[in-house]
Amino acid sequence: MRWLKRRNLEKAASPGQVARPAELPTARLRLRPLQVEDADALHALWTAPALRHFLWDDHVLSLEQTRDQVIQSQYLFEQRGFGFWAAFDSEQVLVGFCGYGFFRNDHELELLYGVHADHWLRGYGREIAEAMVGYGFDVLQLSEIRASVDIPNRASQRVLERLGFLVDAVRSSGADKRHYRLPRERREAGAGWEAA
Repeated sequence: MRWLKRRNLEKAASPGQVARPAELPTARLRLRPLQVEDADALHALWTAPALRHFLWDDHVLSLEQTRDQVIQSQYLFEQRGFGFWAAFDSEQVLVGFCGYGFFRNDHELELLYGVHADHWLRGYGREIAEAMVGYGFDVLQLSEIRASVDIPNRASQRVLERLGFLVDAVRSSGADKRHYRLPRERREAGAGWEAA
């Protein structure tokens, strides 16, 4: 994930604001935009070995870098209506995060999500990714949603494929990541969506 410099944030931001809900409930989780007070819990999540392996290429972020990401996310929410969401269970435990950000260039959003290893194999990854797909199409009015996954991360690839994402063969060719795309019309047609 890239950190945008303030001047690049200004360039990426468009005039006007996108109305967004304060929360996104799912069947078992409550999603809300990251807040500064989430930084410690988020830092613990992002530096957990199993998650950082695929999320940060095994780089251990500092708490300051995590706080910077939260601040950047808040800025993007204010300007564009997107950023990162914290995912809490019914006991207010942070089980994961999700959202949209700029990873390869300043103008192409990608979906990103992660679940703490203590909560794997419970379907939370799919639940939060599905909520973000809905948010991307219904609130942000995206025409297509993109995502990329490290080749060894089969669990995330299965999540995307079950949600109807297509492998972008051109972008994935010769890369260490598999790139995916979900066109709006494919989602509206219900293609590739499996029963929960």
